[in-house]
Amino acid sequence: MDIRKVKLLDTYDFEPSFPDGEKTGVIFTLRSPSCKQAEAVRRKWDGITSRAKKGILSYDQKKELNNDILTACVVGWTGLEDGKTPIEFSEEKLSELIENVELKFLFDKIAGELLEENNFLTHSGKS
Repeated sequence: MDIRKVKLLDTYDFEPSFPDGEKTGVIFTLRSPSCKQAEAVRRKWDGITSRAKKGILSYDQKKELNNDILTACVVGWTGLEDGKTPIEFSEEKLSELIENVELKFLFDKIAGELLEENNFLTHSGKS
């Protein structure tokens, strides 16, 4: 294997499924969790954690941390609609959707996908 052929992708497209396994038809564009934006979120939360009582975050703090990571790593979508009206991507709209309890399954799947760093790797050609 030629390690020079292994590259980190800037973004990765992911289509989550409904809980029953059916595809949603929505493609989320994800930025690597090792990107500088996510690193900045982790540094911010490292400071908060170090100041927290016994280094333990509250439920609300954990939720906010998760939302911050998602906001740093979700950079777009296609196929998301409200009725027949396409929903344009914005960080504000993303934050609103993350808070929607009925869409929690989407963002849980995205969070799980972000844990798989291999999704953001590619290689050019065979060794």
